[in-house]
Amino acid sequence: MENVDKALIRSLRGNNNCEYASIPSQGSSGGIITMWNGGHVIMEEVLLGDFSLSMRFRNTKDGFIWPFTSVYGASDPADYAQFWQELADIRAIIFEPWCIGGDWNVILCQADRNRVGGNKRNRKKFRHFINSQNLLDIPVEGGRFNWTNSQSSPLLQRIDRFFMSTEWEDRCPGLVQTRLKRPISDHAPILLSCYGGLKIFIKKLSRENFGSLQAEQDRLENLIDVMDSLEEINGLSQDEFAERENFRLQHKTASPNLARK
Repeated sequence: MENVDKALIRSLRGNNNCEYASIPSQGSSGGIITMWNGGHVIMEEVLLGDFSLSMRFRNTKDGFIWPFTSVYGASDPADYAQFWQELADIRAIIFEPWCIGGDWNVILCQADRNRVGGNKRNRKKFRHFINSQNLLDIPVEGGRFNWTNSQSSPLLQRIDRFFMSTEWEDRCPGLVQTRLKRPISDHAPILLSCYGGLKIFIKKLSRENFGSLQAEQDRLENLIDVMDSLEEINGLSQDEFAERENFRLQHKTASPNLARK
């Protein structure tokens, strides 16, 4: 997304009061958008990098200050060193509890990939960064992988994830990141929360009622989610793969109709 404006943000967030900051994409890759509710947090500082977007937030309720960094990891091996150095430089000027997350474009260990491969040298740099910055690798629920190349014999990886500095443990016990449904994108959304916050989120979703169109969307999303899980466990046959693509097409077709309601 090279051009980000309020109309695009409204289409993504559905809230005219949503505030945002962004870094444009370079062609078909990169690009970061961070959105927040101005009634809950105040953005006091912003730092734009080549691979990251960092902001210092202050909670409106209790004045708690916490920096957040969104990342889009380097995909070109020639840029790996610059990417890790940029994040180390950001960490050097942060003294409050830190949260960092996004699309790292690298796995942390071989278990984050459904078949052997990947850049081992960059994986080692990833582990070194997490360990040297004393960051928490937060447990994940809802599925092991969150990215697919969407081929009939897919490559599945966990490349989207959050990390927190250790100061967050006392403030938010039971931190967990949950893989949500992936109806269309090759990436699955990740929800970061405390256990209590996750329960509230699920309860809120269960109470919402958008009518028959929304019910159909939910049905399709559930079908897609189940087939994604089957893909992780045993893979999908050609027929099952085609069936899931058909579900995604139906979901995409129904989405504009739902937006007009």
